[in-house]
Amino acid sequence: AGNLLQGAEPADVAALSGRHAAATAAEYLRGSAWPEQRVPIECEAPLQWISPNVVSSRASAPPRGCFALRSNEFASGPRIEVAQDGRTLWDGRIRRLLPRRSARLPAGWAAQVEPAGGPVRVRLVHHG
Repeated sequence: AGNLLQGAEPADVAALSGRHAAATAAEYLRGSAWPEQRVPIECEAPLQWISPNVVSSRASAPPRGCFALRSNEFASGPRIEVAQDGRTLWDGRIRRLLPRRSARLPAGWAAQVEPAGGPVRVRLVHHG
């Protein structure tokens, strides 16, 4: 299940992602309601995708406490901004971006997402 969520990730990341998805599915099968409020996370080019790509009211932290972020471009020490409805949730630097490789984006900002708000947008602010 892990590589269905994040295609072509290393085995440890895929296994953790699969475990994370399975725990949520198991909660649902045990009778927990499916989260009604789910906020999508969208990436601006050259960022390609982020996983998980949604924040819900009962979501636990993503595997390893980080989101997986992919880019179509190389960047060393890029500055990334995560915002919702014009409000910055996180602004910081990550180590690097490499095409076809995932970078780790800290997940602490997810707790600040407004469930009734618009989509969360992730963008590259500055190439290092």
